[in-house]
Amino acid sequence: MTCPVLLVPGIHGSGPAHWQSRWEALHPGVQRIAQHDWDRPVCSEWAAGIEHAVRAQAGPVVLVAHSLGCLALAHWLADAAPQALARLAAVVMVAVPDPGGPEFPEQASGFAPLPARLPPLPLAVWSSNDDPYSPNGFGERMAAAWGAAHRSFGARGHLNADSGLGDWAEAWAWVAAALNAQNRIGGGLPGGGLGGSGVGAGAGSGTAGAGTTARGLIGTGAAAT
Repeated sequence: MTCPVLLVPGIHGSGPAHWQSRWEALHPGVQRIAQHDWDRPVCSEWAAGIEHAVRAQAGPVVLVAHSLGCLALAHWLADAAPQALARLAAVVMVAVPDPGGPEFPEQASGFAPLPARLPPLPLAVWSSNDDPYSPNGFGERMAAAWGAAHRSFGARGHLNADSGLGDWAEAWAWVAAALNAQNRIGGGLPGGGLGGSGVGAGAGSGTAGAGTTARGLIGTGAAAT
């Protein structure tokens, strides 16, 4: 595997039964981004951790975030330099939580409001239709706002260890296809499959122009934590 896969876990990190941890154990080239404090997350610190990890790589990378890691990643993407964004072969956000939702962790700070749009990216958002942290189709709405391909996995909860995903071979097959695409043609989402219907970079109408800062904010109806 020539293109590393960087994992961006959520609060408390991903435990040993989480599919992110299993991927790290099973697949060469998969590594998790270390954060300053897993239990009391500060968005700016987590975004800085992502920046450091991407810059530490010699070439293109695939980023796979889960839960709160998705929000830190979104903030980083919105403010990242074009040179950093050009390093991203594919980006996947799994179980994007609503920072204004009733289950959002009180100890997490600075994650709301979210960027209203992101720069054009090979981005996919995967969700579940009964995720308590992402109620009322929040993940799908953010996918549309961010110009991402979207895929729902049905009633699978928070798409974590409690969801019974095991090694989540179906999702890994999609990541492997993204890696193969990077090796062949220089990146982009695999056609069809888990990426949904919007497979281009910046597939939605809410994306910013190339090379611009895509900041603009989405309020959640609740005070930012």
